[in-house]
Amino acid sequence: MAYSQALHALLEMSRSLKNRRGLWNRLLYQFADAPRPDPAGIRLQVRPDATATRSVPLADQPEVKVMIRDRLYERSPYDDFDPRKYPVDFQGWGSDAPLLGESIQLVRPQRICEVGSWKGRSAINMANAAKALGLHTEIVCVDTWLGSPEHWLRQEPEWYSSLAIRHGMPQLYYTFLANVVRAGVSDVITPFPNTSEGAAAVFSALGIRFELAYVDAAHEYEPAKRDIALYYDLLAEEGLLIGDDYLHWPGVRQAADDFAQERRLPLIGARGKFVIPKGRRYADIKLAAGSA
Repeated sequence: MAYSQALHALLEMSRSLKNRRGLWNRLLYQFADAPRPDPAGIRLQVRPDATATRSVPLADQPEVKVMIRDRLYERSPYDDFDPRKYPVDFQGWGSDAPLLGESIQLVRPQRICEVGSWKGRSAINMANAAKALGLHTEIVCVDTWLGSPEHWLRQEPEWYSSLAIRHGMPQLYYTFLANVVRAGVSDVITPFPNTSEGAAAVFSALGIRFELAYVDAAHEYEPAKRDIALYYDLLAEEGLLIGDDYLHWPGVRQAADDFAQERRLPLIGARGKFVIPKGRRYADIKLAAGSA
């Protein structure tokens, strides 16, 4: 049986389990240890009739009246910013994954949080996907823009040079801003220069929740698990958490697996990305071959 067919069969079984949630989780984790396909990654699919019943109809989606940006800043971070001072640099990893756009098409989110944005390529792709659907979406990008250990340790020469260090301080934040402005999505993307933990504390204090979270920050076990937990808890009652670097970085995979198992949550993962749904609305998502 093909991998996606096997998962779909499990999902069909889950509908008959009703309140036997513990058994469903045990079944899913047994399946999670089975051999995975080895394409570039995963894509999101639902039953053909699921999207219409589970997504907010476009005409009924209210426009966000108060942006998170307005609650964080007294002035827009783009005010008086001149992108011409910074070179064009849209480099990124896993930023063009179909999974991101498909998740937006499914969830129709008003608010997305991206944790770990680098130069903004994935956020720009998500902003374009939301605009193409006519959605009133705000994407808040949380990053220190100071680089990760592997960048400072020069594990790849271009990683260190991407930090664009000047007077001892990385200028990566300005590369991000310039890319967002050039892409024409500064009305959608709100940068929030902060640690993932600090930003989560601000969102929690302000009562902010997200329908979609994309976690692509730390690669070490403890901070990766902390980020997954923090931003899963910041999801709306029905939402999706997507994580990057599943299988690529052992610490990330272990963190995702342990978090889901401890919370008794379903986790769907393959090379490149993992998905943890919250609530019952997206319980019938499944894998499909495609690039992550």
